[in-house]
Amino acid sequence: MRRKSIMLFLCVALTGSLLTGCGDTKKEQKTEQNKKTEAVDNKSEQTAEEEQTQTPDDMTEIQETAQATKKPVQTPTARKKDNKSVKATDTPRPSDAVEPRDMMTFSAKVENSCEKMTIKAFYISSYGENAWSDNLMKSKVAYGKVSKKMKLRMPADQLRWDLKVITADGKKVIFHELDVSECDSSNITITLMYDEDGNPVAIAV
Repeated sequence: MRRKSIMLFLCVALTGSLLTGCGDTKKEQKTEQNKKTEAVDNKSEQTAEEEQTQTPDDMTEIQETAQATKKPVQTPTARKKDNKSVKATDTPRPSDAVEPRDMMTFSAKVENSCEKMTIKAFYISSYGENAWSDNLMKSKVAYGKVSKKMKLRMPADQLRWDLKVITADGKKVIFHELDVSECDSSNITITLMYDEDGNPVAIAV
């Protein structure tokens, strides 16, 4: 009987110890869970505080950074060629086209009536155009002498010429507005001289 009582006491003590251990385990698990919950809550509160403390400038900078990271998608566009425009640009209008001028050949000789002047080179241009020919005189012509005949190729619609001579001492003399409209194109004599005021004058016969 005494042995049974001792065994019963031990069973009761063991059962109480087991129940106490289970209770402690449940308390520890509940404590750990409460700590995790508090940590999450604290983090949420911290994030909310940081968002509240951000200024409008910070938000603008964040938005610009986010937009800058996005790569725009470029859509290729086809270029249309306007045939009418190209045609109008490439093809000159009749009014813009340069019409060729009818040319005429003149046969002329030059008489030097300028005292103390020897002609070394002779050039010709349509009046006022300043577009000089090549040198047409093959040899020098002294005062009182006449050159050999020269072939002059000039526009048929421009019968007023400018003449330029280079003297033996390197001077340039220009004779303006020589009129050859009344002359025979196959036999023109051009006389170069100075007037009373010392101005260069050219006469054609």
